[in-house]
Amino acid sequence: MTKETSGRLVALIAMSVLFRFIQPLIFSSNSAHRLTQSRIGRACSRCRSSQSELKSESLENMVGWTVSEACTYAVEKLEEANVVEPEASVPHLIAAALNLDWDTGYRDVMNHPHQSIQLTEGSAGKFNSFLKRRLQHEPIQYILGQWDFLDYTVSVRSPLLCPRPETEEMVLSIVAECKGTKNLHILDIGCGTGIIGLSLADQLDHSIVQAIDIEPIAVSTSLENAHRIFQNDASKMSRYKCNLVSLGDFVLEEGSDRFDLVVSNPPYIPTADYERLSRDVVDYESRSALEAGIDGMDVIYDIIERIPRANQVRFAGWK
Repeated sequence: MTKETSGRLVALIAMSVLFRFIQPLIFSSNSAHRLTQSRIGRACSRCRSSQSELKSESLENMVGWTVSEACTYAVEKLEEANVVEPEASVPHLIAAALNLDWDTGYRDVMNHPHQSIQLTEGSAGKFNSFLKRRLQHEPIQYILGQWDFLDYTVSVRSPLLCPRPETEEMVLSIVAECKGTKNLHILDIGCGTGIIGLSLADQLDHSIVQAIDIEPIAVSTSLENAHRIFQNDASKMSRYKCNLVSLGDFVLEEGSDRFDLVVSNPPYIPTADYERLSRDVVDYESRSALEAGIDGMDVIYDIIERIPRANQVRFAGWK
């Protein structure tokens, strides 16, 4: 995209929402167009209670148990501890304990031949360790260290937000809206695992993505995921940058084109709603990446106010 055409698409502030819907906006020089966001997938809204507190206990020694027996036992333990989605968690954990292929392991443990496999001392020990962590409501993404997003498998580390289905829907909406527009210059604010900006860089031809975050672990994880997604393709790697900087301190490099698209998955949870989130979220994911004031809009308003300065341009009617 040339400098003359750069800036036709100005900003998209898109966010995943657990309790309400926010329509992401694309601001252009002529009008404001709404992107339709699909209905939110499952929401983690289970309240914490004293019954969900796990008492310290030892687990059974599962050496010699079949996969079927171990799965049944693990699901029962997770249900007793009020852990969300126990039946979905257990196959992932036991597949990892058995060192099965990431792409097929979940399905393999559900098939009859694998159900009769007996756990060795090594696999039983790993499964026991994973199960103890899940019983403490640790997100399965952190336990496994990776998770799927669209067609990618990406690294996930605490306290970065775990990839969610509604974020996939958001990315697909952006790709559908911008497909065919080449050389987009994109700013990803608060990149976390980097998956939003990386997906756009991979799926939008010749786009250039500048990602920023204030957490060192976010920057390192984003760059690691860039290598995973781009598979060390030098051309694609050159189109993705990630820097440790806040939006307030960010300065557009001299000679760089202004951003055509600004994406973000900022904090959006009202303070009063935050404590009602599931333990998987409250106890492990970053509060500063989720909670955003009385109405959940504090960070969103701040981003909208700061984008013009970061992009070195004043937008008519921005406020």
